Amino acid sequence: DYSQYMVQEGEQGEDGAKAKLSQNGYYEQLPENITTVIADRDDDEEIIKYYVSLDSTLQELYEKLHDKFNININDGKARRIRRLKENTLLYQEEYQSTLAQLDFQEGGIRLRLERGNI
Repeated sequence: DYSQYMVQEGEQGEDGAKAKLSQNGYYEQLPENITTVIADRDDDEEIIKYYVSLDSTLQELYEKLHDKFNININDGKARRIRRLKENTLLYQEEYQSTLAQLDFQEGGIRLRLERGNI
């Protein structure tokens, strides 16, 4: 949980932290190795936003997406992650790589959890 990085406009941010104005009028003060994930599902209109370390693996992100969407990871329904900007799938071979190794960038990434095999 990176909610401690939320400060109101005009407040002093931490040294070395980035500041972005969020929709609720707060600035997000995020350490350098943290990025924002905005994700949706192909079978639901719910959109989630949360913060993740670029040192996390894609497998950890995959599990976190299931948790955030309240999906049982062992329900027998195959799901995969798609990068929406590039419209590319992330493959099984990449799941042990860190997000930094997969060129996830600071400033955020848009993903979709969709039905289908990895």
